[in-house]
This record gives sequence, C-alpha cells and structure tokens, in this order.
Amino acid sequence: ASASDVSTASDVSSASDVSSASDASTANDGSTASDASTASETQSAGLDLQLQVSGAKSADGQLCATVVNSGEGFPNNPKTGVASVCVPFGQLPLVVKGLTVGATYGVSVFLDLNGNQKLDTGALGIPTEGFGFSNNPPLTFGPPAWNQVKFVFGPATAQQTIQLIYFN
Repeated sequence: ASASDVSTASDVSSASDVSSASDASTANDGSTASDASTASETQSAGLDLQLQVSGAKSADGQLCATVVNSGEGFPNNPKTGVASVCVPFGQLPLVVKGLTVGATYGVSVFLDLNGNQKLDTGALGIPTEGFGFSNNPPLTFGPPAWNQVKFVFGPATAQQTIQLIYFN
C-alpha cells in the first residue's frame, strides 16, 4: 500500500483523480475538454462520504475502508475500487472525497489492529478483526450480496455508521 492509503481524515486519497482522468481520456469519442470539466463538477461539490463505526472492541489500530462502484467480485475485486483509505481509529470519521453524487457505491470496512492494511483471517478464512459493510446487512455465510450494500451517494447517504462484526 502506498503512503497515500494511510492518511488522516483531513488528508485522504480520493477517487476524484481517477474519475477526472477517465473523463479526460474519453476526449477522442467526440467530447471536449469542457465536457470533461462539466462531468467533474457533478462530483462531490463539497459533499464527502463520512464513515463512522460502532461496536468496536478496541480503539487501537486503524479503520480501513474500500469504496467500490460495482458488485462484480464484491468485496474483493480491486478493479471496482474507487477509493481505499485507512485512518487511525482515534481520527474518525474516515472521510472519502471525490465521489460522484448520484452514483452507486458500496463500502467495506475493517478495523486493522496490526497495521498490515488487510483483513486478517484465521481457520477456514474466518476474519479475526472487526469488519462491516454499508447498509449493515445481516450476514450468513460469506460476504453480503451487492444489492444488500449498494447505495446511491448523495446528501442522505453521505454520513454512514457501519456496525463492526466479530466472529471471535
């Protein structure tokens, strides 16, 4: 993970660079540079995703979140990730900048107690650290389905509290 992945709430790597680069790269389809700047104006416009957690068994470590824009391979497909951010637990809320208002996203989080920026698992792949998902879906066996975690980003969904789940 790069240094920009571990940051404070005021200095978070964002998806806006990815979206802007994508918008600009489509200029050969007949759109203009002004089309790209207009598209980027529909991004956050001052609206950031703010994530809190509840149910943490420890205030140690860092909270790591991944925001994705597709259910393809959720939650483990890095190709659908638009932001991956970790912040020290004492510096919550975790803030993700640059999301597009009206777009559909899903969030997975985990409380990284040992600083390795990955969800640790034990026997049978069962997580040993607290984790959770947007919309706090009930879990059965395995991760929740995309339709349980997805949400349309906007003022009503910009602040979310995710319940951490523990199996130990």
